[in-house]
Amino acid sequence: PFTPEHKSLMRKTLTPELFAKLKDVKSSKGYSLSNGIQAGVLRPHLGVGFTCGDEESFTLFKDLVYPIVQGWHKFDPATQEHKSDLDFSKLTFSEEQAAKFGQYVKSTRVRAARNISGFSLPAGASKEDRLATEAVLKEAFGALPADLQGKYFPLGELTPAQEEELRNGGFLFQEPGPMQLLGAAGAGRDWPEGRGIFHNDSKTVLCWCNEEDQCRIIAMENGGDVKGVFTRFCQLSDAIKGAAEKNGKQLMYDKNLGFLGTCPSNLGTGLRASVMIVLPELNKDPHKLEEICAGFDLQPRGSSGEHSAAVGAKWDISNKQRIGFSEVELVQKMIDGVSKLIEMEEDLAKGGGGGGSSFALPEIEPTFDTWLKGQLDASPADPKDTDKFKYITFTEMPPFVDAHKSLMRKTLTPELFAKLKDVKSSKGYSLSNGIQAGVLRPHLGVGFTCGDEESFTLFKDLVYPIVQGWHKFDPATQEHKSDLDFSKL
Repeated sequence: PFTPEHKSLMRKTLTPELFAKLKDVKSSKGYSLSNGIQAGVLRPHLGVGFTCGDEESFTLFKDLVYPIVQGWHKFDPATQEHKSDLDFSKLTFSEEQAAKFGQYVKSTRVRAARNISGFSLPAGASKEDRLATEAVLKEAFGALPADLQGKYFPLGELTPAQEEELRNGGFLFQEPGPMQLLGAAGAGRDWPEGRGIFHNDSKTVLCWCNEEDQCRIIAMENGGDVKGVFTRFCQLSDAIKGAAEKNGKQLMYDKNLGFLGTCPSNLGTGLRASVMIVLPELNKDPHKLEEICAGFDLQPRGSSGEHSAAVGAKWDISNKQRIGFSEVELVQKMIDGVSKLIEMEEDLAKGGGGGGSSFALPEIEPTFDTWLKGQLDASPADPKDTDKFKYITFTEMPPFVDAHKSLMRKTLTPELFAKLKDVKSSKGYSLSNGIQAGVLRPHLGVGFTCGDEESFTLFKDLVYPIVQGWHKFDPATQEHKSDLDFSKL
């Protein structure tokens, strides 16, 4: 009996009929529907809410897993196929780009998960499976090329000095707590047996054994040599694949889902390629930075929260997508997007692009950009305009593109636009004013702003569905109550 606190895609997908169909299904390793949904039931805040305990889970619980994958990744594994490409020679990374990255990028990291077919995933693993997985991985580490050779540290055998060194380097992973996904999913059983950390002598490759997945592989280094880091990542992946095959096994991989792992959020490539970069000028305008990143499907993460400047102007920039694109394509997107950020940063530092009094439109998609400029050019002056900000009067329904993700975009139909486009509050706030942020900033989740109290009434047909979609609360049929009497606590 889920509560309103349960937010996961599992909760949204699991109907009484589907539960009845799957509740007695078990894999050959003994993993059941109850095992898979336990984390999502016990931890209402989780976004996915389902963990896979072995390779069979993806087939046996397909009716639950596939909708979750589609909801999370906007990729339909029932009709689409994933592609993998670990040929690092295909990356385009010019000498000029390498020099710029060396100037601006502080560190580079590429990571993903690899799991070996025939053994359970950590959420469903027995002690025997966990130890057998560890043995294969230790063999893989021993077969790495000379420059990647290093040492494996079993977690249960660490000396205090080793533990401190690994912690200081950011290499150590901890036993999952009961409130965390892995703790609630059972991945922390028999801790720390069968878990360990490998790194090479130069500490540019790192592997975690039996944490969230059987093996998390990470290539990294200080500086911006993206191609070098990706090359080592591919060598790690190939070494683990080779060790599995030497033992008569193979990596978990599916033509539709790609590389398989414990959480459906990390399928496909399961890859996160990131750089830590310092951008002092763009840090003054986080929205501009976010616009550029959105154009390359990148995720910027600062240290001060969403849409806020980062402390020290230091940003973590990584790929958003995991599935439907190859590893080479995702790393290339990151290179191209960061190159654009550096170009903009240098332009701003020279006094261009951001210090003038003109109102600049974002670059979203060429056809859409042309339409948007036409709307701006044709817009009458608004009394609320300033030198640096202009209100656009939209004369027609915006031709939204795939990048527009907001609830406003999903709610605003041509009919609703026609009904509300000429409506204005007594303060002069219009539909165009309200949707402008969502039109110009495709990544926004809401996409509508209210300019005064009347907005909630005049644009009720747009605002109420947005509220319901965001809060799962229907203001048309439900009433909110306020109580600020602290004595009742």
